Amino acid sequence: MSDCVWFAADVSANNNLPLALIGENQPFYVGTTQQLIQACLKVDQFLSGIFLVVPKTTKILKVSRSWMTEDEPPNDLGNAIIEIHAFDTTFFEIYATNVQKLNCLCSEFKVNLE
Repeated sequence: MSDCVWFAADVSANNNLPLALIGENQPFYVGTTQQLIQACLKVDQFLSGIFLVVPKTTKILKVSRSWMTEDEPPNDLGNAIIEIHAFDTTFFEIYATNVQKLNCLCSEFKVNLE
């Protein structure tokens, strides 16, 4: 995933969010996978949030829709490769256009897809 970067939107948690994850209801740049992991280590549980993986060469996200976690699943991820929605501390929904990147992400975080 070193060829990708992360954006986030609508992020809230049950404790204070680190500055790297504070933003509006529009996507904001978070950084590399390692930077996202470092920011998330300070979060006990996410109440909501949208996390987007895009190619590192992406300058502007190509999407035009609402960025609320609980909106309908996206029909088009724009130029995002993976989109993760965090819900109410209990589960995550993952949408992907690139199965290889999705498998890489799952392997990196040692999770299985259902």
